[in-house]
Amino acid sequence: CFYGNQVAKCSQRPVDGHHRRLCPCKVAAASLSPPSPPPPPLPPPALLPPPPPVSFSTITWQVATTEGSCDDACGFVNKLCDDTALEATAGSKEKTEAAYKAAHFTCSSFGTGCSPSNCPNWGAPYLHTSHLSGSTAGRNGQGRPCFYGNQVAKCSQRPVDGHHRRLCPCKVAAASLSPPSPPPPPLPPPALLPPPPPVSFSTITWQVATTEGSCDDACGFVNKLCDDTALEATAGSKEKTEAAYKAAHFTCSSFGTGCSPSNCPNWGAPYLHTSHLSGSTAGRNGQGR
Repeated sequence: CFYGNQVAKCSQRPVDGHHRRLCPCKVAAASLSPPSPPPPPLPPPALLPPPPPVSFSTITWQVATTEGSCDDACGFVNKLCDDTALEATAGSKEKTEAAYKAAHFTCSSFGTGCSPSNCPNWGAPYLHTSHLSGSTAGRNGQGRPCFYGNQVAKCSQRPVDGHHRRLCPCKVAAASLSPPSPPPPPLPPPALLPPPPPVSFSTITWQVATTEGSCDDACGFVNKLCDDTALEATAGSKEKTEAAYKAAHFTCSSFGTGCSPSNCPNWGAPYLHTSHLSGSTAGRNGQGR
């Protein structure tokens, strides 16, 4: 696990695609207004016949933010990958282009370099980090080109190396909605209590970025804000850095200060390097070596 005499600002993107930043994310301070007095109870509504059970299944396309499988990418947003939707893109530039568009990516051109036999192993359809503009974490960008082939990879396939980002169809698991129970009879109005005082809160959670982006990107992806002050507190401190990695569910078998004295801000300190990492940044678990 790397740290140094200085740290990078929240907005700093590391110098290359092999650095994964350690980021402190906080919920923006908010004030909870005191609740209004409860309204008087309403009369019970007329009972209607229950609606029939409803099943649903929706698919959304997204580009994976790491080199993992589509099962990983969809699981990270609490969905399931759909192999049938992937197979429908095999050999079809039109269907592949529509899927990239649904994932908020445009394709300036298309490549079929994985055909005829490498497409499953390379994770087709996919983007390559050396032919990509924009941000997979930000769900926007352009493939130059976007790759597809005569075959596709299964949802469970991890690409052959760390430069491939898979295009993944994610679906909500089919569910059945039971008919609602009849409403209970209305309760008497509760006694009015004095309103509680306004409450303010701000919490910080540490996490390792899943891509080579900034901590602003990593925290924004989970609807939080990066905290520069918390980052600065780790500068030059092995103990504080180790505690932050532990809070992010990462262990450190050893520590490195190779970015000192002058490269730490540019390299994104504190950080992990993909060549010295076991486990998964997307899974929030692993070990810096």
